[in-house]
Amino acid sequence: MHPPLNPMEQKLEFCDVTPRDGEQMSGMNLTAENKIEIAKIDDELKIDIVELGFPESNITDRKTFKALKKLGLQTVLPAAFGMTRRKDNPAENDAGLRALIECKAPVITVVGKASREHVETILKTDLAANRRMIYETLSYLRTAANPKRLIFDAEHFFDGFKEKPRYALDVIGTAIEGGADTVVLCDTNGGSMPEEIHRGVAFVRNLFQNIKVGIHCHNDEECAVANTYTAVLAGAEHVQGTWNGYGERCGNASLFSVIPILKSKGFSVPDTTNFTQLSVKLDELARQYPIQNRPFVGSLAFAHKGGMHGKAVSQWPGSYEHIKPESVGNERKIECSKLAGIGIVRTSVTNAKAISQSAKDRILNDDELQRKILEEIEKSDSDGSSIGIAPASFELLILSTIEEFHPKIHELKNPLIHDEIGGKTEATVKIKINGEKGEPMHVVSEGDGPLGALNNALMKAMKEKYPELNKLHLADYRSVKLPKDTKEANAKVQVIAIFSDGESTWSTTGVSADSTQAGWIAFKDAVEYMLLKNRH
Repeated sequence: MHPPLNPMEQKLEFCDVTPRDGEQMSGMNLTAENKIEIAKIDDELKIDIVELGFPESNITDRKTFKALKKLGLQTVLPAAFGMTRRKDNPAENDAGLRALIECKAPVITVVGKASREHVETILKTDLAANRRMIYETLSYLRTAANPKRLIFDAEHFFDGFKEKPRYALDVIGTAIEGGADTVVLCDTNGGSMPEEIHRGVAFVRNLFQNIKVGIHCHNDEECAVANTYTAVLAGAEHVQGTWNGYGERCGNASLFSVIPILKSKGFSVPDTTNFTQLSVKLDELARQYPIQNRPFVGSLAFAHKGGMHGKAVSQWPGSYEHIKPESVGNERKIECSKLAGIGIVRTSVTNAKAISQSAKDRILNDDELQRKILEEIEKSDSDGSSIGIAPASFELLILSTIEEFHPKIHELKNPLIHDEIGGKTEATVKIKINGEKGEPMHVVSEGDGPLGALNNALMKAMKEKYPELNKLHLADYRSVKLPKDTKEANAKVQVIAIFSDGESTWSTTGVSADSTQAGWIAFKDAVEYMLLKNRH
């Protein structure tokens, strides 16, 4: 059963190991509820298998498998993970195997050593004993648990295949004899290159033709995704990976990359059109900060900053984009910066959401105005900050440059902050709206930290006059320290804030020697932008 040459004939199955292997990433700690939520996401995507945990090892995983009984998953099969029996313990007396049986997962995955070096150095046993452990574990589980699927993860297979290939292959044969219906070849150290992966997978595929062969790659040499794709070309049908590439050390192969790549090469895969939103959701669920330049799903995956690139992609997207951004739920961003040219200014103005059509026409028909905007961009970027990373603030800069920005918010004095250690932060703002006559608004509000309190105070002041601001919320923000000017006592800080109204998101920025002041500038820009956007 050699792998078909036509990708459309090669049925692939996908196994998400995020809740188990992905959780081994430093700083990541999933609750049972988090794991159940990931299982639901996989079910909606029609992922075939989700490896939810190691029931012997901790309370959280046992709680997860208990909760599964009431979940009613429609597509994805939950898998429980465990190891071969201990070397001095019969399978029927092994606590780990008993936990696998008791959790009643429809899929069981067992990991065993395929490397002579690991058997002798880590397990401290002989090669024949390791094979007995594998055979007896799998045959016992096949009978006692009777799972729908019994998967064997051949740990360090590619290392073993390089150092003693006959033994690595004997381990695979032993697992099949023990009852495994799928053998997964693991590049556990992440140190193999694509040609080594192809050689190993093709050899196993040709030698064991009536078994499903899988691939599991780590990313220590930045090759996990390429190695996974190469394995599929060599005949692997079972693909393991994690969402967002979570995992120990440098992570695992990211399913958010593997699946779109396979789709682009003609393989049948789960739906990818919501991948970008799911990537953000999973980062929130896993309490991880989004990596903006992640391939396919990062917020900057289709961002073009260079003037020549931005102009070219606006004329022909394929010039600098290998797929359509919308195929993974992402969008193109053309960023204005000191590297931009007049063409990028024109494109940015044309695509602006807060600039009226009359103002757009005025700019697009005036070369001098376009050059003036470009000069303002260069001035803004001269301190090391980046206005282009916050398109909403950039649109306000354009309007200011052509003297058509008329702010709604007029502050009479800088906000005051009262920060109680261990308690809430209080912010006081004193503003007028639209420059109206009469007494200014004097608003006090609490929040989590200075920026949270300032945001709440500003919203409290503005919502009565502009009720649409009830939809506005701060999604995230971060700050970066800028290069220090020798004339200044302190380095400036740039705050980048992301806002949403439930339908779209936008980012604003503020720069100041005081980080709270920088955040206040970004928050005011967000309100001004939304009010302008809604009117145009």
